[in-house]
Amino acid sequence: MLCEACDEFRFPKISAITNEAATSNVKSSPSPARSEVLYFIQNKSKALPFDSVVSICSDFYTLQEIESARCVLLEHLSNSKRIGKHTGAEDVKRRKTIQDIVMVCLDATIQLPAFYSLDMSRIPAVGVEHVDVSALLQELRCFACRSTFTGYYSF
Repeated sequence: MLCEACDEFRFPKISAITNEAATSNVKSSPSPARSEVLYFIQNKSKALPFDSVVSICSDFYTLQEIESARCVLLEHLSNSKRIGKHTGAEDVKRRKTIQDIVMVCLDATIQLPAFYSLDMSRIPAVGVEHVDVSALLQELRCFACRSTFTGYYSF
């Protein structure tokens, strides 16, 4: 139904495709990178509220660790995305930089590598004050429903 030019454009002959063009469309996933800060953010940003992740990270990590994570993240971002350096007091710099990093990690359009940690002592423990109580109650309700369904109910 299409003219020959349109038909050839939409359905090119296999011999017309070169190896270079075929391999340029294949996206390789980025190799894993080491960063304790980015490891924590990447793994906890989907489970904890934004403000909790920012608060935990800005209280736990030093400015040097956060700046190092920012530099690692910049290596994996395209030129159109950037994370600037902030000015002000050290605690303000830490909080604003962490906010920027979390926003980038939550952006679904950006393909980031899997980050890993070698020093687990540099991963903050998530306290009870940061747990989403509504999610916990929902899981408890599901557990109670399953327990009554199977015939025994005990806590």
